[in-house]
Amino acid sequence: PNGDGNNEYFFDANTVAGGYNLDVQSFRITIFNRWGQAVYEADSWTKYWDGTDQDGNKVPEGVYVYKIEVTTKNSKKHLFNGTVTLLR
Repeated sequence: PNGDGNNEYFFDANTVAGGYNLDVQSFRITIFNRWGQAVYEADSWTKYWDGTDQDGNKVPEGVYVYKIEVTTKNSKKHLFNGTVTLLR
């Protein structure tokens, strides 16, 4: 996220939610730093991580771990996790 309009956010909600026909009952995304501390959390699939912490401060470039939990209206739970590299 450097303000050029390209790749400003991590996570495409439509990819995850659209895969379930927007049948999302609950959603949570958590971004962790390399020490396992949560730096960002959101409980709405319309919020995207822009490389800042919960207070809006830019976090350092580096590799972050993400965890996304989706529960569909039929109570089926889906978990997505992996890493994302933050570059400015």
